[in-house]
Amino acid sequence: MELSAPATFYVGSLEVVGLSHQGMVREQNEDRWRLPSSEDLHLEERGYLFAVADGMGGYGGGELASSTTLDTLYAQFYGEQAVELPEAIQAANMAVRRLAMQADHDARMGTTLVAAWFFGEQLLVAHVGDSRAYIVSHGTIQPITQDHSVVQEQVRAGLLTPAQAAAQQGKNVITRAIGNQSPVEVDYTPVTGLQAGDTVMLCSDGLTNFVADHEIAHITTAYPLAMAAAALVNLANQRGGSDNITVLIMRLQQALLDQPQPAETSALAPTLRLRREHPLLWSGLTLLVMLLVAAGTWLVLKKLGVIVG
Repeated sequence: MELSAPATFYVGSLEVVGLSHQGMVREQNEDRWRLPSSEDLHLEERGYLFAVADGMGGYGGGELASSTTLDTLYAQFYGEQAVELPEAIQAANMAVRRLAMQADHDARMGTTLVAAWFFGEQLLVAHVGDSRAYIVSHGTIQPITQDHSVVQEQVRAGLLTPAQAAAQQGKNVITRAIGNQSPVEVDYTPVTGLQAGDTVMLCSDGLTNFVADHEIAHITTAYPLAMAAAALVNLANQRGGSDNITVLIMRLQQALLDQPQPAETSALAPTLRLRREHPLLWSGLTLLVMLLVAAGTWLVLKKLGVIVG
């Protein structure tokens, strides 16, 4: 099944392409992906948040769990009373849990989540479950996340090699999911030093179950992003497509360290906001601080006997 090339978006200094497909077996698509939009409040100050959620298939309500998670996450992160990313994720977790408690919903409903937050000089990746994040740079690929799954736990414990894990039955039995615990345990991975041309990709396991890491690296390097996204989804479908498939690909058009620091994500947010919105007041306060520092230094040196008179 050949897919037409998806649309390309430009967010800040990022070229972005997202594509999701139900696959060759599933009757509906329980995956969801999201990127920032011009309607999000405080976009410039908050930075750029991208996310993929894979609703838990076969549990009923997977589609609702993934869409509720992303809706809540973005409403909390970019809303009037904007909260930090960990709080927004916990709010999304509680929103899914409240739905699961209702009599007309499946109590086992849940979803994975992988999110990439670009802010200033940094990238922060958050994930729960087995949806993954990668960096592709100069044709090489580096996983950012490690699956929260039974098989991956065995790999970490040295009971299985990565090659054995890839062939293991039940490798997609996950140990964490949005909506299954309160609070949900989230892994946060900071990434620095990204350069122009580097690519960050978020994806569901419907891709990684069928397409190897080195193939992802080759395709995302060899083709424009829109063609690469379509090629990756097509390849997963050609090899069985037994699950929903989602890819969200972001390519830096300039080094991440060249981007301005968003004020409201910084510990210096009030200071930076004052400097931006009231430059004359900022200049006056800066001069006053310099004079006070100079006076204080003079008094200290005089007490020490360095200055006489």
